[in-house]
Amino acid sequence: MKIHVGYDLIYECVQPTPIIFMLNVHPSRAADLLTADRMRITPARSINSYVDAFGNKCVRLLAPAGEIRIAGDAIVADSGLPACLDSDLPTEPDWPDAVQRAAYRSVQEGLTNARKHAPGAPITIQLRAQGRTLLVRVRNDPPPAPAGQPGHGFPHGGHGLIGLRERAELLGGQLRAGPTDAGGFDLLVTLGVPAG
Repeated sequence: MKIHVGYDLIYECVQPTPIIFMLNVHPSRAADLLTADRMRITPARSINSYVDAFGNKCVRLLAPAGEIRIAGDAIVADSGLPACLDSDLPTEPDWPDAVQRAAYRSVQEGLTNARKHAPGAPITIQLRAQGRTLLVRVRNDPPPAPAGQPGHGFPHGGHGLIGLRERAELLGGQLRAGPTDAGGFDLLVTLGVPAG
């Protein structure tokens, strides 16, 4: 399947303003890009691109006073992973932004790892609230066929689970990850939610 992703943003700045954008396709999906993933900036600005500690491509620029337009699009080939969401969370969660970002990154990392190491395997994403704790679980079955070389076409930073563990611990939670008895993989992240 092909997915067309994109954005077209216009900002009005009252003074020159430094901005960091994370709008590009994640580097773990770079091999799946069918078209270039380029950011267009009007008026043209000098940019500084880098990959942050969590593997996200970031673009830093100094927006001028006045209007600036940031646009881009790309086409991504996607396997259409067989994933199932099992959640008891409300559609408009009342979790702090840091908890929501950590939950999002946990699911993203679990899906990336399943795609790397068990392509085509069914995946279950489970989200549960237990008191002031948010449970995020991404579990995949074993791959339907031998995966060949694990991680083919993916960057091998090896920092994804380390970064998730650090995020979870900063929020008073923890991370547990490892193989299942059936030959799949289970990622369980608990995130503490401060009392508000």
